[in-house]
Amino acid sequence: MRRLILRYNFIQTVSSMIVISISVLAIMIMALVIVLLLYSPGKPEPFLDQKGILIAGSVSEKISVTIGGIRQGMIIQSKKQKNKPLNGQPAKKKLKVKP
Repeated sequence: MRRLILRYNFIQTVSSMIVISISVLAIMIMALVIVLLLYSPGKPEPFLDQKGILIAGSVSEKISVTIGGIRQGMIIQSKKQKNKPLNGQPAKKKLKVKP
């Protein structure tokens, strides 16, 4: 009988430790999600001149694209629209390769 009580107490202690460990892990995950949401840039600010007016032709946007089946986010910013950050040209055309 004494042995049965000791075994029951051991199982109860182990199960309590497991519940506490899972609770601590869940709290840590929730804290990490909250920190990431707070520090994640939600929407980039537009480019403004000294008077606070939007600069004509400026680009400031956050977009998501799928590359190789993986969704990826990027922020594109430029004060002049002619400075295209992504123009679809292969990288080799931009690089000067010396023979």
